[in-house]
Amino acid sequence: MPGYRLLSEPTHWRETEGDWVDFPASPDPDPWAALCREANYKRVGGAVVTSVSIALRGLLVTATAVATVAYLLLTNSHI
Repeated sequence: MPGYRLLSEPTHWRETEGDWVDFPASPDPDPWAALCREANYKRVGGAVVTSVSIALRGLLVTATAVATVAYLLLTNSHI
């Protein structure tokens, strides 16, 4: 069929030059698992930092509101 090549033919548009290089096998039996674990660890770390910052911001807002109400009650001020 036109447009199709056999698997034994090169897939580049130009001919290959020289010999093929045979790279050694990776010492890690499953490198993708290690990469995924690292990515998941970073994602969990980012989620923890985000959660803690949201909680601290909520505490700051709550403390400010309580302090404002306490000040107004103690000084008999009207809003």
